[in-house]
Amino acid sequence: MLGGEFSVGGQDMLATDIGFFDSSQNGLAESHEMGIFASDGTLLRSGTIGAGTGASLINQFRYIGIAPLLLSAGQTYRVGAVFTTGDDPVLFPGYVTGFSTVPDITFNGSRFAFGATLDDPTLSFGGDPAYFGVNINATAVPEPTTLLLLGSGVVALIRRRAVK
Repeated sequence: MLGGEFSVGGQDMLATDIGFFDSSQNGLAESHEMGIFASDGTLLRSGTIGAGTGASLINQFRYIGIAPLLLSAGQTYRVGAVFTTGDDPVLFPGYVTGFSTVPDITFNGSRFAFGATLDDPTLSFGGDPAYFGVNINATAVPEPTTLLLLGSGVVALIRRRAVK
């Protein structure tokens, strides 16, 4: 199991996809089981990405959809992927440049676990970019105030049209 640990900043995020790094962008050689774990080790979401090019490719990651997962502000999570054969390249910490995360996600460091099954990757290798394997697609969740203002604006537009 190779992956990384991250924290969510001041705003909740909604994870909708989990992905695997396809460095050459020509498909994966094998399938990989992937997971998102809470800081206490609970498996929150998992999925298996198949070999080949069937999964969506976004910025060198091949993604599969997961049931939406609320990532709470101020919480820490881990992601990991199972590597069983080594047919897909493993890029080790420090070899990846230009690494960035979405706003409000902070990368905390590489993580790994021994074994060939999906398990919480709690062991640390350091603070450099994670073993490139697994990633998530997440978007900010609007704050209740923002939703209230947006809803009020829609209601005002509907009323205004009804009056005319």
